[in-house]
Amino acid sequence: MRRLVGRLGSTGSEDTWPDLVEAATFAPMKARATTIATDPSGILKDPIVRRGTSGAGRATLTAEELDAYDRRASDSAPPDHPEWPHRK
Repeated sequence: MRRLVGRLGSTGSEDTWPDLVEAATFAPMKARATTIATDPSGILKDPIVRRGTSGAGRATLTAEELDAYDRRASDSAPPDHPEWPHRK
């Protein structure tokens, strides 16, 4: 947390650290997910990252959703780097 605050060029008083650390834990973030991770295009099933590993989100999608994703990713990738959206 201190490294992140430092990278943001901010400082914090010692009395705020417990609140900052608590706010960054999973439960409070999940409770505020729709507020802090807005989804104007309506594409997210759940705005909370489940495992944080590359490709983990595929397990939450149906076969139809995966096909739609693959088509969209292929259409969005540069022609000379079709694997770009899926690099690990």
